[in-house]
Amino acid sequence: MGACDLANWRLLLLAALPAGAIGALFEFVRHAAPGTLESATAAAFRFAADGVGVVVCCPVLFALCARPRDRWRSWRLTLALPLLAAVALFLVAVETVHRRDLNVGRARFESQAEASIHRIKDHLNRALDVQAALRGAMIAAGGQMDAATFDKIAKPWMQATPGVLMSGWLERVARRDVPDYEAAVRASGDVRYQVENRSVADVPQNVLDADDDVVVVRYRYPPETDWPGRRTQLGTNVLSVGVTRRATLESLSAQRVIATSAFHLDTVRHERVGFGVQGALPPMPVGARGLVRQVDPYLVVSMALLLEPHPETGALPQNVCIIDEDPAAPVRLLSGRTGCEAVPVEPGRVYATPFGFAGRQWSIRVERGAESFASVGDVWLFAAPGLATLFTLTLLLLFWVSRVQRVEALVDERTSALRAEVEQRQNAERSLQESNKRYEAVFDTVPAGVVLIDKDRRILRANPTFGSMLGYATDELKGMTMTSITPPEDLVHSADAPQALAEHRVPLLVIRKSYLARDGSKVPVEVRTSMVWQADGRPSFALAAVHDLRDMMRAQAAERDRDAAAAASQA
Repeated sequence: MGACDLANWRLLLLAALPAGAIGALFEFVRHAAPGTLESATAAAFRFAADGVGVVVCCPVLFALCARPRDRWRSWRLTLALPLLAAVALFLVAVETVHRRDLNVGRARFESQAEASIHRIKDHLNRALDVQAALRGAMIAAGGQMDAATFDKIAKPWMQATPGVLMSGWLERVARRDVPDYEAAVRASGDVRYQVENRSVADVPQNVLDADDDVVVVRYRYPPETDWPGRRTQLGTNVLSVGVTRRATLESLSAQRVIATSAFHLDTVRHERVGFGVQGALPPMPVGARGLVRQVDPYLVVSMALLLEPHPETGALPQNVCIIDEDPAAPVRLLSGRTGCEAVPVEPGRVYATPFGFAGRQWSIRVERGAESFASVGDVWLFAAPGLATLFTLTLLLLFWVSRVQRVEALVDERTSALRAEVEQRQNAERSLQESNKRYEAVFDTVPAGVVLIDKDRRILRANPTFGSMLGYATDELKGMTMTSITPPEDLVHSADAPQALAEHRVPLLVIRKSYLARDGSKVPVEVRTSMVWQADGRPSFALAAVHDLRDMMRAQAAERDRDAAAAASQA
């Protein structure tokens, strides 16, 4: 049988489970809002659809690829083709209904996102309206306005726009005129006024020293404005503050409204984010400028307060994210949940639009909420009966056909197992024969004597080298005891050897002794003996490697004779 045999249909049913799980996960991640009833319903539907699809397609796959082909040929037209057509039509219908619901939900989401973005822009533009009113009043006053008049103008605008925390104006003064400027301000009533850089300046000192002018905070409203961790002092040179320096220089140069980079209003806990808005007036005429060269009205705005519900527009959605597109900005997330700036823009899930605000390039993103996702209830009601019917019919068909083929599959399986067993035994026998041949070749040709000895110290087998060493044939040595070929004086040295090896006291025993040759002569040898163990840990036999020392001893005697002759000749 081939790989698509119906006898294995249960494995294909099990394969439907991971297939359905993968489909459910895909649906959960792509289309659903995690953690909601809609997401659970969508995932359950996709699990059932993909799992049943795998099961229903099994007979079609069997009819197309099962072996032998002749047996399945009649099933291709009567079963495979109709079932495949039914499944295809069913899936097309379900997908059409599902896509229609998704498109409706996507269109609804994009419409709501456009409306939300329009309302956000209205909220943000209120800060520009306040700036425009203050700037217009300052221009009308020729750049010279007292604090009481400024307060009278700023107060109603700030009350109508809660997000504006502070307003005031900056004055540009030549660095060489700073002492005279300080004296003039003190003479007007602010006796503690002093021009200074920010205490923790984030602009290099050499850059500040190169500036010809300073731009200082001349006035702020309300005067007591303060928040944890940050205090804007009168007389602070805003060119020494990194987030305001670029905006200030651009505003003074272009005489237009410029927004600063966002910054944390609370430098201790970083809970609120704000930004500044500046709109410098044209430089003072040479004849009328005095010590002040240019005036720059400014606002400090809290993004969170600016986006609070308004009687005219109502509450804004909670899934809005406002991002500064400048990668060098110290704070890029102006509003929204932490991490929303990292969510990729995906059609149908995150709607984004660029927004230019007072010289800054921002992006407003709206994430799709759970309520805007299309409901899968209609799809489920449409697909559930069809899935149940297809699933039931397929299981019945698989069960019936598998029983017909089960006997043949078992016979084939047993035959294959027997063939494999026979082949395995033949391979083992061949391997054993080859191993024995290699062993015999090594045993017979090794230059040292090799002896296998049983527990009674009888010779089980000896190689030709050992036999020629003592003048015996190998067959003659078999059955002889090691004691019979050992001189009596050497028996004492080797009597304890078998016991020491059997008790694991020594892994290898090395002894120099003599053996008795056939002619009665003594053959000096070195014997290295080790024990071969059975699988259960009992000793099987001893293996002794015997090295003939006669040649070595003759060489040593000849060396001594030469040394003696040399000594005698010298005497």
